[in-house]
Amino acid sequence: MSPLLVLPTPLSSASISLGQLITDPLYADSASLKPFTRPAYKESAIQSKFEDTVTHDEYGRFTSTRFVSRLSGQAHYSHENLLLLNAEHMSHTTIDKPSAVFNNLRRHSTTRLFLREMARQKKPVYFVTGLQTLKNPRFKRAVVEHGLITESQTPTFRLPVRRVDSASSFTLPTLSSFAKSGTTSNINQASEAEESVLAVELLKVKCRVGANSEPHCISDLEYAWSYYALDEDEDLQLSIGLGRALKSCEMRALQGLESEEYEEGSWSSSYEESEDGIGGF
Repeated sequence: MSPLLVLPTPLSSASISLGQLITDPLYADSASLKPFTRPAYKESAIQSKFEDTVTHDEYGRFTSTRFVSRLSGQAHYSHENLLLLNAEHMSHTTIDKPSAVFNNLRRHSTTRLFLREMARQKKPVYFVTGLQTLKNPRFKRAVVEHGLITESQTPTFRLPVRRVDSASSFTLPTLSSFAKSGTTSNINQASEAEESVLAVELLKVKCRVGANSEPHCISDLEYAWSYYALDEDEDLQLSIGLGRALKSCEMRALQGLESEEYEEGSWSSSYEESEDGIGGF
């Protein structure tokens, strides 16, 4: 099961969806490709009048929530940088069979064109398999007094500047851009979008163009591969691999944050291929 990862700032629900291929989970205006049809999914959790606590760093970026921490079994918060979260409704939805959905997705020529372009640009790609969505979320500063979490009397918490954009589809021969809809400075303005995505589940995707005889590298062993001949050159093929889930320490690395859990040489920190190949693979 993929871990649910808290986003540093919530995204508009219009900018990210189940089954979407994205190049950067932190920004709504990164290149992406939405699925052609909505994949089968299941509701892992549903709750009305949802309440939670959120921790953030000194820059206002969210780092954890009580809900996500309970799922992962990790510690949630200290007594500092704490927020109270209230929402009309919360849902945690996940794709029912991620591998099957991805296998169907990569059979489409549009998907392969998108992944080929991402390979040319040497951009990492992620497959969205789970979302935690909030309806009309409200955030207030909180303090811990006598073992109880209460609303703070300090000024309203302000989010770091973040676009709340609507995602658009990939088009050829260039990638379409996202419409810039301004910035959000006050966290309560996020509720104007009505629904916000607080956390995501992601699988890594790897793609490259090379000769049919080109061997794989050691890191490729973590991926389930498929191969597609390129019409214009019989000697070249597009290789597409679906990998393991993105970890919380790797999400922190994408934000430029250090983590003791971060594994040196992992795919997210070093996209370039190793020169050491493996044959017969």
